Amino acid sequence: MRHPFALEPHRDHHAAGLAGYGRPGRYLKRQIGRRTQPYRASETEPIAAMERLIAWLPAILQGILQRALHGNAGSAEAGQIGRLARPMAEAGWRQVTDHRHARQDGWILNSDSARRSILRPMKVLAVQPKLVEQVHEAIVSEISAGKLKPGERVIQEQIAQMLGVSRQPVQQALLLLRNQGVLRDAPGRGLIVASLDLDQVSNMYDIRAVMEGLAFRKAAERNAERAKKQGPALIQNGRKAVTGGSVAAMIAADLKFHGFVYGLSENPLIAPTMEAQWTYTQRVMGEVLMRDELPRDIWDQHEAMLHAVMSGDGAGAEALARQHVTQAAAVMISRLRSEAAVAVEDAVTASA
Repeated sequence: MRHPFALEPHRDHHAAGLAGYGRPGRYLKRQIGRRTQPYRASETEPIAAMERLIAWLPAILQGILQRALHGNAGSAEAGQIGRLARPMAEAGWRQVTDHRHARQDGWILNSDSARRSILRPMKVLAVQPKLVEQVHEAIVSEISAGKLKPGERVIQEQIAQMLGVSRQPVQQALLLLRNQGVLRDAPGRGLIVASLDLDQVSNMYDIRAVMEGLAFRKAAERNAERAKKQGPALIQNGRKAVTGGSVAAMIAADLKFHGFVYGLSENPLIAPTMEAQWTYTQRVMGEVLMRDELPRDIWDQHEAMLHAVMSGDGAGAEALARQHVTQAAAVMISRLRSEAAVAVEDAVTASA
């Protein structure tokens, strides 16, 4: 059989021009292991078919290869090597995890040869992002409520145990939070809660002031009657959350009120634009509610903003919404600057 994998055991791999393809020995096992790692990193739930495939490939390929090396492989086995080796060589195992397409009758790979591979019978699997979202929300809630403080380690195994879930959704949630700037890598410590970034907070408030103003103006112009029917209950729920004293409940009520107004605006771009910042917004809201501003005052402002919407006063509603955001921004930015100055002063004192 004239196939690269069928080189004699004593063949000099340097002379054969294979020196640039990695060290000799255990090639199949190493390559399958390498290609399995991205799958493990992106795994959210165990997939029985994939587990069987990962366990089956090294054993079956090594067995066929050994018989081929010693001249004991039949034509059927030689063909099997070709069918398995070609899609791996051409497309790579990475296509199993990174470049797959869903079809009605199962998952297939991109290349024509791979369509005939052993992955063909696999059924289409329903993606379950909700568990990752729930874990993400639970961690954000703990940080926003001050239970996880800046600089504190966030350990994957502990989070999984506390929430009663596997490590995969926790891993995905932690990666999202790191990408969103809520967590950061600390050398030798893993992931820790990041401190609020002054520039990020300032930029977030700039966007919010414009978008909230637009949302409240359009809500007043387009849905004043609906605001009258449904808005007061949201104000009551917000005040009830304040009375209960739960920071998480207050943040949830706040986001629900603003989300309601986004819907009243009938502008489908406002909500997704704001949602992209909601994770960081929740973090900042927690700081505001715990340290800087009386929650009752916030709901007084919300009530005034709602009344402007219910009255159909677009300009007034926009002005109040902008004021609501810029006042919170001024307080938060001032405190962050003060904390940064104190940190610099402490660093200078420590180094003296």
